[in-house]
Amino acid sequence: SSREVLEYIRHIGDDNNVALVSGGLGFIIGLQKNYSQSTAAFLVWQRFCEASRVLSVSIAQFLGFQGKIRTSQNLFNEANELLTKSLQIKRENQQGIGIPEILDWLGELEEIRHSYDKATQYYCELLNDYRWTNRHNFECEALVGMARVKYAQGKLTEIPDLMAEAEALAQQHEYNDHLAALHLLQGHLLWQEEPDAAFDFYQQALI
Repeated sequence: SSREVLEYIRHIGDDNNVALVSGGLGFIIGLQKNYSQSTAAFLVWQRFCEASRVLSVSIAQFLGFQGKIRTSQNLFNEANELLTKSLQIKRENQQGIGIPEILDWLGELEEIRHSYDKATQYYCELLNDYRWTNRHNFECEALVGMARVKYAQGKLTEIPDLMAEAEALAQQHEYNDHLAALHLLQGHLLWQEEPDAAFDFYQQALI
């Protein structure tokens, strides 16, 4: 069990490994929407961080994980605080390779809150400054997010190029979740004038 793994690592005495396992479990369980157990695992992680000499980059990683889960719980203010702190630590430690997911999750958060200018800022920073990391999943997610933002803002002429680039990445790397999001958006775009075609895209989004 997860408790047995944590007990084993405690005996090893490697604080960073304890943080890694407990924080990772909190994230994985949270993605499955088991929020009570996720919170419990994150609490184990937090207590180890407070009592031990855990590397700041590990702290930043799991603050980001917590922020992502808090967004899915609709705890938006807490999510913003956690993600912003994670981003700050990663910048201070020049941990550029770990920044794309945080920018993505901040963009998603602001998108949900209808703060479209802020969402655009985060997505654009990822796309303009962090493609060198080759974190293609988050790059694709940012492109999809930008397309959704443009749709929400009624800037429809800016959507096709974003969708084309996102679809190329999604096809290349088999990001089926991003393809589903693109099909859903395409359905929205066609619904008024071509409802039959829109319905086809909605069906594809469900596959």
